[in-house]
Amino acid sequence: MVANDRSTDDWKHHAAPFLRVLGVGASVREARIILPLKGSARRVVSGFFDDAEKLVTAITAWRERAHCYVTLNPVNAEMLKHASNRILSNVQAARDADVVRREWLLIDVDPVRPDEMSGACATDSEHVAALKLRNVVSEAIKRELDVEAIELDSGNGGALLYRLADGADSHACKAALLALATRFDTSEAKLDRSVSNASRLTRIPGSVNVKREAAERPPRMARLETIPEHDLPLHLDRLLEWLSLPVHTGSEARGAQSFVIGVGSRNTRLMSVGGTLRRLGFDESALSLTLDAANRAICRPPLDRNEVQEIAASAATYPTRVELNSERREAVVCTVAAVVPAEVRWLWPGYMPLGKLVVVDGDPGLGKSLLALDLAARISRGDVMPNGAQGIAGDVMILSAEDGLADTIRPRLDAARATTERVHVIPAIRVKGEERAPELGIALDLQALERAIAERAARLLIIDPLNAFLGGGLNSNHDQDVRRALGPLARHGGTYWHDCARRAASQQSSRRSSPLPRRWIHWDRRRRPQCVSGREESGRAQRTRACADQEQSRRGSTIAAVPSHDKREPTLARMAWRGREHSRRARDPGRAQQLPATVCR
Repeated sequence: MVANDRSTDDWKHHAAPFLRVLGVGASVREARIILPLKGSARRVVSGFFDDAEKLVTAITAWRERAHCYVTLNPVNAEMLKHASNRILSNVQAARDADVVRREWLLIDVDPVRPDEMSGACATDSEHVAALKLRNVVSEAIKRELDVEAIELDSGNGGALLYRLADGADSHACKAALLALATRFDTSEAKLDRSVSNASRLTRIPGSVNVKREAAERPPRMARLETIPEHDLPLHLDRLLEWLSLPVHTGSEARGAQSFVIGVGSRNTRLMSVGGTLRRLGFDESALSLTLDAANRAICRPPLDRNEVQEIAASAATYPTRVELNSERREAVVCTVAAVVPAEVRWLWPGYMPLGKLVVVDGDPGLGKSLLALDLAARISRGDVMPNGAQGIAGDVMILSAEDGLADTIRPRLDAARATTERVHVIPAIRVKGEERAPELGIALDLQALERAIAERAARLLIIDPLNAFLGGGLNSNHDQDVRRALGPLARHGGTYWHDCARRAASQQSSRRSSPLPRRWIHWDRRRRPQCVSGREESGRAQRTRACADQEQSRRGSTIAAVPSHDKREPTLARMAWRGREHSRRARDPGRAQQLPATVCR
């Protein structure tokens, strides 16, 4: 439940004045709406506005269920061609290069929350702590520089907006935020040091901060609290000069922390700071300005200014992070003449090659997991495959995030007559002697996964479903993230089977008469061998088809399997293999070879 009053009149009283004083109308701004979906997924829509009233109208339908943002600084008017005074999907977002000038400095104050609550709303006490620190910073700047800010309550913390004097650049803004954070951060609230980019977004007052809701952590409406009577600009050089003065303890510092660098370590420490800032992209002038401020603030006695400038000039010769990465990367060239041709090795001849990623694709409930466990059982006991071909015997590893080990996986394997001593499940990952589950991620825990596979000489790894094991920081909607996770697995000698039902369900064709889903781009690009599950054209039976790679096997042939239920044990599903089917264009389907049905529960 939202803690603030959310009436339409109330929220517009916050949004409209803020957008006008920000400059919407006199210049163009981007409005960006981020709608949280299930899990870490989200939907982003946006548009460009030169009319404040139209922007207010456009976010009316979104303000209570999505994050509503606007760019602080004006962008190029040509951006209106993408979405003029309206909100649309798939609109190109504004970048730093699209900003025509830097007008505002954002000081964003966030409460310190427990790590497990980093993405959740703040408690009332955390919210108050952030607002208290915001007021401390605002009062100090007003007292020392006689400049007032627009004061905002973001719903989770507090924020200050200062109109900037002409000539402000990104390095000066970054240095100012770093110096402010160094002086004013406390154990209860901190200043965000990462909000100095020109295309920075800020939350629109009147919209609701819809971070993850938890007990005693309600979502709140962002509010516009004060607009200064005298719109005086903030000069960053004056701000940095003031911040370079010694930090006082006691009531003035309000809990701020200070330290002093004495004789013998001043040059080394300033050089270390300069090297760090250089890797972040600071040029010599920005380094000189920042290091001079740090020298006067924390060095006792301060170094001579010329000596500080020499340190800045020396640090400026270091490569930036981008330059450093480019120097360390070089192409590895392999001449084709040196490659020894090799035949494809098969786990299931004609259908599942060894050392490849095999994808199973289709709607939920069509038997994909049953199919995987049936094949796992055959491999564990070295039995023939569904088409009569002799498979390879070996151990099987299973990563499952949805099916229970005791009540689903084990009964299905027993029913399929699996040699259970050769089937292994990884329910958790052990870190420093302690188990954590189910947080295993392919990218993060690749080495641990490789060791487990190597120790048991596993021939097949089943990942069901893949989305659950991508790990933090990887987005299943981004092809690059998926490739980064799957690429290392493809370099090893086993076969890897992925259940991608969740993603496939949202990508299938809208033509419900089609018996199979549309080709799915994200997983299918990794390797071509795939299995597709769908309904028969009659719609009466659900059928899973094991499809061979067209370039490595018989073109157009499939093996069909139908899940069913035993009347005596209705809770256990059964898998019946129907035999080989061929493309209608190649052969008459009525004459397809019919093999004896084999079943697994």
